[in-house]
Amino acid sequence: MQADSSSYERELAQSPSLAVVRDIARWWRAYQLERYCLITSGLLQVQGDFEAAVADFYETTQNVPAWIEDAGDAFLRFIARRPDPVAASLAEFEAALIAARKGELMSGRVIDWNVHPYEVLRTALSQKMANEWTPGRFQTLVSSNIDGYFTVFEMN
Repeated sequence: MQADSSSYERELAQSPSLAVVRDIARWWRAYQLERYCLITSGLLQVQGDFEAAVADFYETTQNVPAWIEDAGDAFLRFIARRPDPVAASLAEFEAALIAARKGELMSGRVIDWNVHPYEVLRTALSQKMANEWTPGRFQTLVSSNIDGYFTVFEMN
């Protein structure tokens, strides 16, 4: 029985059908994250890093939740820890914005930026890369109590 099971597992592992199923699962996961984390995904796509970021997230994150809301929140936390400070700030901002829209962020959350947040948002939402972003010290305050859920402050 052991030999039959091992043979079956080897055959299954090399099956083109299993490869197709894995590709579909990867595509579906990326699609769900793209829809839930719309702003951050938009920036990563413009930067040409979305597919790699999704693959890295699923390869390095243990026990990714099945529910897209939980998986999306985990993905945003993952991107916020990556070395790109612009993508990290945007992921923090989007996570706070999602919480604010749900009414879960009454006290507010401050996100620091090293470039102008509106320029990053424009890039992410239009999916057209800006020639360059205006450097500086900026903060966004995100809260359920703010009309539009956020405001931007220039700290220079």
